[in-house]
Amino acid sequence: MSSFKGPVQKSKQTVKEVLEFPIKALTDRGIKLETCEHFGVRSEFSVVDGTVIAHYFPVTKGGKLTGFLKRDLTKPKKKAFSTVGIVEVTSDLVGQGVCTKSKRLFICEGQYDYLSVWQALYFSEYNQSLKTPFIPNVVTIGLGAGNAVEHIGNNIDFVNQYAEPCTVFDNDEATPEQRADGEILGRDAAMLVSLAFEGFKDVYLDLKDPNEYIKSSRSEDLAKLCMFSAKEYQVESVEYGAGGIDDILKPVPKGIMIPGLPILMSKMRGFRPAELTVILAPPKAGKTTLCKLINYHLLLMKVKTLGIYLEEDVTKTRQSFIAMDNNVHLPCFRENPLLISQDNIQRSMETVLNPKYASFTIDRKGHIGPDRLMQILELEAARNTKFVILDHLSFVFSGSKNGNERKEIDNLLTDLAAFIKRTGVSVIAVAHITRDKSRGKPKNPDGSIKYPYWYEIEPDDGRGSGAFEQVTWNLIGLDKQIKEDKSRGYSRISLLYAREWDNTGICDVLTLDPHTGRMVNVED
Repeated sequence: MSSFKGPVQKSKQTVKEVLEFPIKALTDRGIKLETCEHFGVRSEFSVVDGTVIAHYFPVTKGGKLTGFLKRDLTKPKKKAFSTVGIVEVTSDLVGQGVCTKSKRLFICEGQYDYLSVWQALYFSEYNQSLKTPFIPNVVTIGLGAGNAVEHIGNNIDFVNQYAEPCTVFDNDEATPEQRADGEILGRDAAMLVSLAFEGFKDVYLDLKDPNEYIKSSRSEDLAKLCMFSAKEYQVESVEYGAGGIDDILKPVPKGIMIPGLPILMSKMRGFRPAELTVILAPPKAGKTTLCKLINYHLLLMKVKTLGIYLEEDVTKTRQSFIAMDNNVHLPCFRENPLLISQDNIQRSMETVLNPKYASFTIDRKGHIGPDRLMQILELEAARNTKFVILDHLSFVFSGSKNGNERKEIDNLLTDLAAFIKRTGVSVIAVAHITRDKSRGKPKNPDGSIKYPYWYEIEPDDGRGSGAFEQVTWNLIGLDKQIKEDKSRGYSRISLLYAREWDNTGICDVLTLDPHTGRMVNVED
């Protein structure tokens, strides 16, 4: 089992020091010497009375030993785990270094659990009856169930070598209160892994965790469950008839009204839970600024929101919210951070960037990829995130070699719609469109172009994708005003499609305030 929450403490010990400790059986856990020798698990003994005071589980990266996970037996459970050396979510899965090629890979969520599963399988009556017993392939995630999707995702090439990867996670799940606090337990993690990766199976336990089978002398039962009872995780269900009267009489949830967008909010009735909203916009129309305006007000209202801004690094994103909160234009703040006092920066960090409500992705690879995006969203849904702002869809595919962006966008929007329906999370996504230079421009009587004019967004501007109207709840166009001197003009919001109210049309006209950097309503 594992119950990490938040940063794991780093031990002052070194890898070299830990390698001096002996490999012994973990008798209190029922783990045999052969099992510990297979994985290289070491034990530390007290110099005072000779009792075991800690267990150390090797961690590798690229097959090379880089550190250990330490379980201090002298401390309470919640403070017992620490790391020695380099142990990260980018490390190998624990136990990966001794795995060999075979059909199945078993993935556990705790240090004693992967030892237990390996031991149950290797010493099972069936395996020991073979002329040459097989060596099971068993690993564990290193830093708790909450990191399962990310840790597996970082080692997906290794996992994909196996035809049947199987999770063997703890038989517990977070309460609503724990989920609201971002805690993820065994059954939650098993569901997230099955949703994030194709081809995974799951072993459902009737005891709390694999080690309980070993300690309860039910090793054979654990082996049989792993060998014969792994099934695909089931999340779908079918309902029949009219359902309950309470469901029939349940009103549509009230939407969150964003200040500064009165006409749009009136037509949409606000941004509601479990809806996919897509904003279509050409370059330099203010799409990122509009997204941040929405994101900012959601955070002010203490709505847990994930911001995915793929055109900039996360530091710039955080700076933009601090600048907005203090009515300072972002470029000015970035050029001279002293424009905002440290007290006001700290205030903004505690309110607008409160980690309880504000989260952002860190794009380490130049693009996020559709599979990785869905993994992140599943994890955030489990952490009780209510809104996701995605800017923008094209960057999700920036590293793709598929060559068919229309089909990729169709597939992603369909996946997003299914995710939203299942989880209740709302997604507001930007779709960048390329201006159609062949589109006619308004003319004066003398035939010259009549400036300024609007470059108006149409529903079919979405890069040829039919999914924009088919799977979205709300489709918003961000029209761009074209001026003769090429300076920045107004931006105009149009509601192109609204599934719930069908109340479409031209909405608010916005301009960029050069002093505050905010998008403000021209009428204000």
